[in-house]
Amino acid sequence: MSFVRSSCCFAMVALLLAAPSAPVRAAGSDLGYDAVTKFLISQDAGTPAPGSFAADFAAASVTQKAPSGHMPFGLGKIVSSMQNVGTMMKNGTAQRRYIGSTKFRDDDLTTGTGDLTDCTARTITHIDFNAKTYHVTSMDQPAQPQHPSSGRPESPGPAPTDDGTKIALAITSKSLGPLTIDGVPTNGYLMNIKMTITRPTGETATTNEELTSYYSGTPEPFESCPGIHFSLPSGSSGGSSAGANSAAMAQMRTALAGLSSKGDSRFKVTTSGPPVPSGKLALWQMMRMKGADESAGGFGVVTERGNVHSLSDSDPAFSVPAGFSQV
Repeated sequence: MSFVRSSCCFAMVALLLAAPSAPVRAAGSDLGYDAVTKFLISQDAGTPAPGSFAADFAAASVTQKAPSGHMPFGLGKIVSSMQNVGTMMKNGTAQRRYIGSTKFRDDDLTTGTGDLTDCTARTITHIDFNAKTYHVTSMDQPAQPQHPSSGRPESPGPAPTDDGTKIALAITSKSLGPLTIDGVPTNGYLMNIKMTITRPTGETATTNEELTSYYSGTPEPFESCPGIHFSLPSGSSGGSSAGANSAAMAQMRTALAGLSSKGDSRFKVTTSGPPVPSGKLALWQMMRMKGADESAGGFGVVTERGNVHSLSDSDPAFSVPAGFSQV
């Protein structure tokens, strides 16, 4: 679900900034890991804490299936969809990721599907583990946007314009100290992120987020292909983010600070507290929206990572499983 890939606050800023070039990959940063994304609907369930990855991953990995028995008038699909959503909201979703130098694979264990990207071959292979089938799409295939109702290609929309909107970003951080998670040493940080957007009419809109992260010493790998100039750390666009990835956050903060230092009064960045690690893999993150009174809001997203291991482009994970049929 795209709304959990990145927070609205950072998505809005990203649209206003020029996309940075692909980051330089750190040596030995090709990794595989498992991840769980859980949703916090209200504060009634209490505040989650790190340390339960194995149990959470097992619960979220159960593939959703249609209910047994025949139901008339298509009610089976409706009931199945409602049951699946309820299970997902309770247990979260489970992902398995492999990030190599030129190959990436993202599996959704909850739905039993996966995508294998090969930058050299410039292909994306879509895998259905339940049906044991796959099909291949070329990255160079021309895209044909379709009108949702008519099925006809859409005409280009108007180009975005700069209306003079002002952005003020206030970031405060706090060290939470060391914590060992599943045998791996980490360091925790709490960030409060407040962004205020002021329109030329004087209308303002403010978003508040609270991000709790426990960073390991492992470099965070990036998914990026040559010729594709915009990339984010795995987990900020690939689906394991608690709403704000540390490296993406650092890039955005640097970009805005640069504009501010050049005298562009429309961009203002203020920071306080200790620096938060950039480019390190977080084993646990929690993003929570905050209310206007700075209290923690109801909605939030928790991301847990585990089973981290090194790999290379020759790893069997970057091949379609034996016995699968191409469709």
